[in-house]
Amino acid sequence: MSKDVNLKELIDEIILEVEKELDEETTSGDIAGYETPNAFAGKGDKYDKKTKEVSTQAGYEIVNESVNLTDIVKLAKAQDKGNFDTFTLTKPFNVLTKTGITKVTPIPVTSMDKGKFTRTMHFKVGQKQFVKLRGVVKYLGITESVNESKVKVEDCDKPKRKNRWLELKNDESMHTNKKLSVGMMNMRNQLKEVEKYLGWYNKLKNVNEVEAQTYFKRTVSNIGKIKERIVNIARKIQELEVSKPKQEITEADGNIKADVEKFLKKINSDRAKQWKKDKHTLPLEVVKVKYGKSYAKYIVFTRDNKPGSVWGFVSLDDNPRTGARKGALLKAASWNAPAKGSRGNILDGTARWSFYGPEYNYR
Repeated sequence: MSKDVNLKELIDEIILEVEKELDEETTSGDIAGYETPNAFAGKGDKYDKKTKEVSTQAGYEIVNESVNLTDIVKLAKAQDKGNFDTFTLTKPFNVLTKTGITKVTPIPVTSMDKGKFTRTMHFKVGQKQFVKLRGVVKYLGITESVNESKVKVEDCDKPKRKNRWLELKNDESMHTNKKLSVGMMNMRNQLKEVEKYLGWYNKLKNVNEVEAQTYFKRTVSNIGKIKERIVNIARKIQELEVSKPKQEITEADGNIKADVEKFLKKINSDRAKQWKKDKHTLPLEVVKVKYGKSYAKYIVFTRDNKPGSVWGFVSLDDNPRTGARKGALLKAASWNAPAKGSRGNILDGTARWSFYGPEYNYR
């Protein structure tokens, strides 16, 4: 009997101790927790990287603090004056406007200028892109004072586009052969870069097992345009290798130029007779000639002495690519190119033409 009593007392003591421990844990759990999220956060790049990883695990995105209205205007003015490097804006930032907060995303863009790759920073707002911060300010309707608006109109006029062909042609610092040498070297490097990019995209396609049938329509269209340009590049390179300069064509046989001028006089003379016969009261539009490296182009000038339309072409030399013989009269297919098939020859007197140009070829 005494043994049962002792065992019962022992069990009661154990139960009391366990209940006491549970009461203590419950009491400590009621203490208020820390309300500062950075209470136990560390410092330095290591902790910033860890914080970023944890913050983005749930699909959230970390953005910079909002840029107030004054700051974006100041940045735009500094960029207009050339005192601000836009490449310092490497991350998206928020701009405060009258309608709320708008996200602006800087996008570095690579383009080609004067035969060299250049990098510029564009700024994307929604679906629109702007080259300058001034465009973002204007698009978002950020207002400025009257005086500042006047400064913007006076200082931010768009510069006139330069004619790079005329710059190259009129550059007297290099001989023509030097220009060709430097130009070919630059184009070789550019084509090497293009070839590298194509290799990347081919590798990307093969690694991800993408079928050509699943391409977007714009992708198929761009591939077609690239192929067309490559064909044109190959043709122009071939012309660089085999074609003669304009000076060699005219000086090798000066008779062809004399025949072209003689035929021009005949065109204007016969057109004048037909114009008079039809009893027109307005002055007759005059035909003039312009020489290229392969063709002489007859142009009808308007009454205010401006180029109006192409009357026709004459081949200055035998052209194996088109089959046109020297002196062949050709109808115009466009402003810069003749149509296939000659309409006789001005050298042997077989040219067929009328008031408006070479005759059509009837079959």
